[in-house]
Amino acid sequence: MRSIRQMAIAMALLATLAVTSHAAGLGFMSDTPLARLKPDEITSLNKTIQDALANSKIGEKENWSNVDQPSSTPTSVEITPTRDFERDGVSCRALVLAFKSKIQNDTMTPSYCKAADGTWQLAPPTSAKKPKNASATTTR
Repeated sequence: MRSIRQMAIAMALLATLAVTSHAAGLGFMSDTPLARLKPDEITSLNKTIQDALANSKIGEKENWSNVDQPSSTPTSVEITPTRDFERDGVSCRALVLAFKSKIQNDTMTPSYCKAADGTWQLAPPTSAKKPKNASATTTR
């Protein structure tokens, strides 16, 4: 049961971070450092992300690496909280995830919001901002 939960977390991390990356076209995820990580590495990375969200100050960097995994593509990730904010009354934090590997470097900027159980969950990307005067309408 626990491995199913870990896989679900890993898949959610992959899916959400894929949306926040700056690549274009179908199949772009196959060329990112995140896509090259194994499920257990993604679980380990997520634990480090959770720790950074819970304990790191804005601008304070945490590091994750899989260099001790000989069969993996050596990858390191610098995790930096960049801002705290609220969304719908819930505490949230934005991060920069700077991936470095022999093959490619990549930067992702996901946001996480605190769930009722105290864990940090990936926040879906926000849509376009509402106009400042939401009651005003325009006609064409």
